[in-house]
Amino acid sequence: MAEWIIDGLSTPAPEVPFQLGTIVHSEQIEPAEVGVSATLAPASIVQVEVADPYIDLWPNEHVLRGKALEESAAEIAETRRLAGFWDRAPGGAYIDNDVNTPLTKADDHWGDPVASQAFFNNLGSPAAEAWKRLIPSAQALLYLLDPLRFPSLTEDECSYEIDARTRLMWSVVSDAIGIRSRSTVMASLCTNSLSNSSGGVKWLSVACGTVLPAMQALVAAGLPADLMLIDWDEKSLAMAEELATELGVQGTTTTQRINIFDHAAMAELSATLLSQSRSPALIEMMGIFEYTGENLGVDPSTFLASAWDLLQPGGTLILGQMRSDRPLADFAMGVIQWPYIHMRSINEILQIIANAGIDTSTCRIYLPSDGIYAIVAIDKP
Repeated sequence: MAEWIIDGLSTPAPEVPFQLGTIVHSEQIEPAEVGVSATLAPASIVQVEVADPYIDLWPNEHVLRGKALEESAAEIAETRRLAGFWDRAPGGAYIDNDVNTPLTKADDHWGDPVASQAFFNNLGSPAAEAWKRLIPSAQALLYLLDPLRFPSLTEDECSYEIDARTRLMWSVVSDAIGIRSRSTVMASLCTNSLSNSSGGVKWLSVACGTVLPAMQALVAAGLPADLMLIDWDEKSLAMAEELATELGVQGTTTTQRINIFDHAAMAELSATLLSQSRSPALIEMMGIFEYTGENLGVDPSTFLASAWDLLQPGGTLILGQMRSDRPLADFAMGVIQWPYIHMRSINEILQIIANAGIDTSTCRIYLPSDGIYAIVAIDKP
């Protein structure tokens, strides 16, 4: 693997924290262009180009060098996977029914240890190593959403100063770009939904580790919200509450620890909210759909139907899904060693929606040009 040597690298000066990107171009495409069958055709499929402020802060030569190192590491991981040295085998990446057990990776040998060790040894950063140990918690995502936000990373009682090479890595690798572009699109969709609201909006975040862009949309719209956060991971719930305070989200923010994959528990929540006239007009479930599927023991259509039942008529549900045709997947799952992610084609996403009893013609699909995620907005009649 090429060495991570970049002379004169320094961290750009931070500006506004947690900056969203800017949608600079959008173009509607035909369903057949992304393999969607005519029977599942949504209302629209839109290709979206997002300008990323965290890439633009770095000199182009550093961006290119960082991307080349990512590609080199991904190639090693892919070669070793195809040779049978590791596999993208399913594992319990998201939920643990034991309340006393912290959310962790399936085991210490997840992904490709050879490619991962080579990459992180090249990076030579204790902060990056400590960050990798945060995976797959929602806290790990915060450093990708804003690579310049935090001066240091604290793990247990140890604090690690975050160096410029690590910040560059968080800025330019494909998955970080994809996470930020999906946030930009989601915030834009939420803002558009909020523009139709004359007062406080009832809002539900399912698996609230990725609720940050939704909160940013709330603040940008200047509207109060009855914001409810549901998750199984207590750390994610606490982090989301802290973000709501830091960003100055108006209205009320409540949290509830619930097994979001338990259909009966979600049905009970739906009945409770309906009886309290609190059924949400907007539901976002941006970072959770990849953790459903037969291999993970969660039926995605049943899970989607549970959330759909919570939504009030006239409302919108927004979900994200990592694409199966995305670039450099072996960097995320092999090198970074993020636990199992169920990637899907656009057609597979729409089939799940149809299996949930939802008319796919009510869907609008947005595809950022980086090719990592699909963002789906579903409008309830």
